[in-house]
Amino acid sequence: MCIIIAYIYLHYLGNDAGHGYWHAVIGQNLGAGQIQRVKAAFRSSLILSIVLMSAGGLSLVIFTQRVIEWFTNDPDVLSQGTYYLQLICICIPAMAVFQVLVGTFQGSGHTVYARFMDMGRLWGLPIPMILLFKHFTHWGSNAIWYAMVLSNVIICILGYLLYLKGGWQQQIFSKKSRA
Repeated sequence: MCIIIAYIYLHYLGNDAGHGYWHAVIGQNLGAGQIQRVKAAFRSSLILSIVLMSAGGLSLVIFTQRVIEWFTNDPDVLSQGTYYLQLICICIPAMAVFQVLVGTFQGSGHTVYARFMDMGRLWGLPIPMILLFKHFTHWGSNAIWYAMVLSNVIICILGYLLYLKGGWQQQIFSKKSRA
């Protein structure tokens, strides 16, 4: 439970910094044909999210065991929880990138890209990785944690490639359909 609460804390810190306002900025500026403004806001939001989430992640790394001890004193849970929380904190900058990319895709109306990233990060990549790691490594239960971290990083790379491809810049509705 403590791992989930700590992860939610970090997730929403980046969410608020990265795209709490982000959808409106994207939609408004794309609609106005201000693509350079959107790209500048993307860069600013990306930097802000990475800095804020990294600061939160660093503070959590420092106090990981204490945070988990708030919820349990079970040595097995402390061991697994501490390891996972420290591992996920290393991946925090990737989660900042994820949040900004998802906000960009959602704000531009290209929600399929955002769903691709969500589903790929949560199901499409980790499940096959866990199965591969189970059969071809000796990582034991840590294979689950590695799969989660790797899936986050991989999906961010794929999302950034989608961003660079530029399909999200295309308007969903024509001016004629809005009339």
